[in-house]
Amino acid sequence: MIRKIFFAGLAALLLATSANAATIIGVYLDPPSTAGAGATSTRTGAGTFHLYGADDNAGSFGIATYSISLGPAVTASSNRSPVSTISDSNGDNQSAGYSMLRSSTNANPMTGAENLPGQTPFLIKGLGQTAGSFANVAAAAPQPAAVVGPTTSGSWGGPYAGGSLVDLIGSTGVKKWVFLGEGAYNPALLGPNLTTALAAMVPSATTTV
Repeated sequence: MIRKIFFAGLAALLLATSANAATIIGVYLDPPSTAGAGATSTRTGAGTFHLYGADDNAGSFGIATYSISLGPAVTASSNRSPVSTISDSNGDNQSAGYSMLRSSTNANPMTGAENLPGQTPFLIKGLGQTAGSFANVAAAAPQPAAVVGPTTSGSWGGPYAGGSLVDLIGSTGVKKWVFLGEGAYNPALLGPNLTTALAAMVPSATTTV
């Protein structure tokens, strides 16, 4: 189902949260390091940003799809959400993670979707809620399976950015962020406050859980 979005401005670790459950999109400006924590990440420092997601809804199983509109301040972007290929017990390659509707480098919006139930035996629950990895997904298969890749962001759940971005303490409990993407931005276009900065970076987003 589609859930409402709240934006978390993580530029100085200022977190705009709500008492209502929602999907949270976090924009971390000028991160002190690459994302780390098993994520595929190359952006760090002034003029760069990271995008994270967290599912704070009760009774859901994590972020299934995302579509993040990038604003006029964004000058470059890379889709970094978890995706890989796992070889099943028959030796057949199966997709895992956000493999469907996945946007390319510098595409706007930034998008990705997990497979529908029945399209892969490796449907991942808990993205944006719990920590995990493709290695653990393969190990949990009822028959032997192995990660064969190629893989982007083979682990998720943080702590990210050198440990400066840890758990989201939401209205439904402790949730683990999932790294979705990163890029570069023009600081001159952010405007005078957090509201205008978020509008210039991520004016809107849609997710399903």
